[in-house]
Amino acid sequence: MATWTDGVRAIRDGEPVNAAVANRPLEDLRGRDDYLKALIDALHLGEALRLRERAVSEDCADGMAVYYDAGRRLFAPALAEESGGQVSPRAHVVGVVEKKHSATVA
Repeated sequence: MATWTDGVRAIRDGEPVNAAVANRPLEDLRGRDDYLKALIDALHLGEALRLRERAVSEDCADGMAVYYDAGRRLFAPALAEESGGQVSPRAHVVGVVEKKHSATVA
């Protein structure tokens, strides 16, 4: 996926102009356009809310479905389970771990 860059590099007064210099602002704009297009395409796939730097249990892994454990105030691996006809809170998937940054932060 393309990455967002702040600003567009301009051609400066007195700078020798060649194809690379003349195309520099266009390349920056194209990169920004590609980034925005990828975001728009992702939105068309369905609803998505990205939460960054959130507490997760140590047993979570990238790509794992998670539920919110209010008692521990973190996201933990979801598990389809029921007891006495009641669905466990662990079965209510609220998201997927995209990338873990440390043992307890995703």
